[in-house]
Amino acid sequence: MGSFEFIPLVVPNAVETELFTPGGPTALADAPADQPVGPTIAFPSTLTEYKGAHLLAEWIEDPQILPHARWLVPNRFHPSCGEGLRTRLEQLLRRSPEVQWLDGIARDEMPGIYRQADVTVLPITRLEGFGLAALKSMGAAVPVIATDVPALNEFIDDGNTGYLVPLDTAIRDVPALVEHVTGTGAEEARRLAGRARQVVVEEFGRGRVLEAFDALARGSLREVDAGYFTWRSCRVG
Repeated sequence: MGSFEFIPLVVPNAVETELFTPGGPTALADAPADQPVGPTIAFPSTLTEYKGAHLLAEWIEDPQILPHARWLVPNRFHPSCGEGLRTRLEQLLRRSPEVQWLDGIARDEMPGIYRQADVTVLPITRLEGFGLAALKSMGAAVPVIATDVPALNEFIDDGNTGYLVPLDTAIRDVPALVEHVTGTGAEEARRLAGRARQVVVEEFGRGRVLEAFDALARGSLREVDAGYFTWRSCRVG
């Protein structure tokens, strides 16, 4: 077989933007200036090494890294999680007063988790299949701080709709950015949140994705050549 050229189109998962919507002010936003209230941080990934659970353990174990922070951890352990990390992290999740661990919740409860958060962290250690958790957080107008890996770096515009950090420095860069984003007055969080929500609504809402599937069915894919739906010419052979 000789060489040939083809033009693929990725049609992403859709985000239910009517469910993942901005919430009201968080505890941090409402706190008096002289009251030591830290950020509420969502860690929505399943708990295993490649999702960054070992970093979560480090951050919870040392309260000086993010003083007064409150952690929202909705998911359970993944079967791939090593026994040592699971034992250590489970003890921290159960015993730490600053952690709310739900050990798995219904899918329709996730919008409420994001609405409680000031920021979402996703320290993924290898490529992510799509990154729907990040998009749902962005849809809820909650800024995302994530590692610079595919596919997260395909839709998080560093410094504009969220922040990306190098994998090898994530253990210190993520907490530093959490403090930056949720700092005095949380102005940076509001700036990121508005832009992130706009991207999700315009590029990943169900209407937008259904348009792409409809064009695919009609053989009119050129109609969706914009934004995330980017054409790339590929040669095989």
